Amino acid sequence: MKSKFVLWVAPVALAGAFALPAAAQSQDQSSGSQASGSTQTQATAAKKNPNATPRVNQRQRNQQHRIRQGVKSGQLTTGETRHLEKEQGKIEADKLQAKSDGKVTPAERAKLRKEQNKASRDIYRTKHNDRTAKPKSQEPAQQPPAQEQPPQQ
Repeated sequence: MKSKFVLWVAPVALAGAFALPAAAQSQDQSSGSQASGSTQTQATAAKKNPNATPRVNQRQRNQQHRIRQGVKSGQLTTGETRHLEKEQGKIEADKLQAKSDGKVTPAERAKLRKEQNKASRDIYRTKHNDRTAKPKSQEPAQQPPAQEQPPQQ
């Protein structure tokens, strides 16, 4: 019984001992090539990983930047900002829901794209309406120090 165990385990252990360093070396080489300026595009990454949403992620970053810029410049009021952020949160929740089953289907991608198109229009319209807020970048105007008046006699 002991010899069967040794006969079975020894070759497996030996194969594993040789395979692990080779696998680690090939992984190091592949990660090194990506770090040195690989031309892998977002679309290629999405094809390799059906759960990846690089375009959705980039559009979310762009829209968040546009909202922050609108707040900073005073183009967005507090209520408008709250509405736009809520809309962005729904898109994020829908993205996570689409990813939950392990594959983002073309229909789910189309739904996310449609939601982001609407959000983009909403950001534009809200920033260009007549409502404004106090710009966040400007500090409140400081009052000049009151001049002391001589005591009246």
